[in-house]
Amino acid sequence: MLAFRAARQHLVQRAPRRRLVAVVRDLVGVQAQVPSAASLSLWARVEGISPETIRQALQRRKTIGRFWCLRGTTHLVARRDHRLLVDALGPEVGGLYRVLRRHGLSDARFREWAAAVRTALASGPSSREQVREILATWFPESREFIGSWGGILRLLAQEGAILFGPTRGNESTFVRTDQWWPAGSTGRREADPVAALLRRYLRTFGPASLSDFAYWSGLTVAAGRRAVAHLDREVTEVRVGTNRLLLLERDRSALESAEPTGALRLLPNFDVTLMGHRDKDLYLDRTRYKEVFRQAGWVSPVILLDGRVIGIWSHRLAGKALRVRLEPFASLPRGGRGRLRGEGEALARFLGAERAVVDRS
Repeated sequence: MLAFRAARQHLVQRAPRRRLVAVVRDLVGVQAQVPSAASLSLWARVEGISPETIRQALQRRKTIGRFWCLRGTTHLVARRDHRLLVDALGPEVGGLYRVLRRHGLSDARFREWAAAVRTALASGPSSREQVREILATWFPESREFIGSWGGILRLLAQEGAILFGPTRGNESTFVRTDQWWPAGSTGRREADPVAALLRRYLRTFGPASLSDFAYWSGLTVAAGRRAVAHLDREVTEVRVGTNRLLLLERDRSALESAEPTGALRLLPNFDVTLMGHRDKDLYLDRTRYKEVFRQAGWVSPVILLDGRVIGIWSHRLAGKALRVRLEPFASLPRGGRGRLRGEGEALARFLGAERAVVDRS
């Protein structure tokens, strides 16, 4: 099963550079609350790209966008999937709307402020602070509802009205979706967007439970159950150990024929593979859980072998060298250190370092 998941998540063989957007689509988004980690998630799956490749896709070709969606967190999403994610998830996912209501944000006030934000962004990209100051000139009480955590800007993004725009140095900007992307380019409306999202999820992260789908998406298990009913015979159950998990019926033969290949990857913080399932036991030894899923929601970079976490790692630039420190949980497989050294060298090229120094703790 892990070999099947790894292949679907492009962790067995890297995709060619021309398929960058297709990989983002296959993953249904790449978590990007730490933008550098999102870039490394794509590096681990796509051959021959650089940070500039990703920047061009975001800011020049505009085939990818960044906004708050799954679990209420920021993701890189293919333009053609924007409509699906907005329709399936909406502003309630992540719980922020509920929190802001408790702090006095009425629906009527939000609508008024949302219109003002659209007006503020009509002239082009603006930073969070610029939007905050413009809005405060009309509604002084709005200041406390726009912060580093997004506030009403996050709700507007989850509704599909705004996106993160081009960066200015280390500063993010926001843009109106209808000005950044051409009309009709963000995907079609689905009759049942949650069912369509579940279908996409199972194709990449299946076999999985409804609890896994809820964890990954931020939706409820009940919403997932209704989606299963809508998909009807498209979805089947398979037994994995003592668990009965959901799988697309058309993927049954691919699952049964999947075999481990010995593929090794260095995955970054918050990689989509780590965020795809509530139940981690199938790919992570329970005794190692706290080394990967740390306090305050931090998720460590991991070493992955055939879809299973076998260690953690870190990296830092030291002059012209990239130092990569490996911390495997046990002995590496035969030839594993050499292959990980190759991954370290590939990472050095991606980050613009002249060489890699790969050490094991």
